[in-house]
Amino acid sequence: MARPVDANAAETRRAILRAAVATFGEVGFDGATVRNIADVAGISFATVHHYFGTKEALYDACLDASFAELDEMGADVTRAVLEAPAGEGIRAGIRAAYGSARAHPDRSRFLLRSFLFERRPRVRERHDAAQRALVTSSAALLGDDAAFGRRVPLVALGVLLTRFAVSAETERALFAEETGDADEAVVAYLVAVAEATLHVPTREVS
Repeated sequence: MARPVDANAAETRRAILRAAVATFGEVGFDGATVRNIADVAGISFATVHHYFGTKEALYDACLDASFAELDEMGADVTRAVLEAPAGEGIRAGIRAAYGSARAHPDRSRFLLRSFLFERRPRVRERHDAAQRALVTSSAALLGDDAAFGRRVPLVALGVLLTRFAVSAETERALFAEETGDADEAVVAYLVAVAEATLHVPTREVS
């Protein structure tokens, strides 16, 4: 399919990234082809090549875009924690993070698959840097457990939260059979896990 004559370059780039994030999230780097991604985006193979060159460069651009969105989400989560009433910070943070992950399932699926399965050095470096940034940004909100620090529970909770956020509707229906509301059940469980593993300093109430 030829690129429209009046196509906006920035929008074309965004459309390619959206299609690539969705495709890489579904089938991984090895399973995706640039031609598949072009078909999903509704543009030509040549257009994708013009904007991004190789599949590796396109994947890296997807990481850049997804981590930039994740940084914005992290700021929203931090704000939710700080603005929550005393004793409600963890619940507010979990609800904000889970809500964002649910609202952007393609991004969530892409980052989860990338974190768990991609082993190329460039990809691992990006995930490692994101972990370090997460641990650093959480220092003002969380205490440091002598046995396992902050990184282990934060990473584990992030994987668990994202896994639930990308659950298939059939699986969510099973959650709802017991509780009536799949999202509320997941949030309640994640809060319980977070409260058991994250050490949040008690705020003094003035």
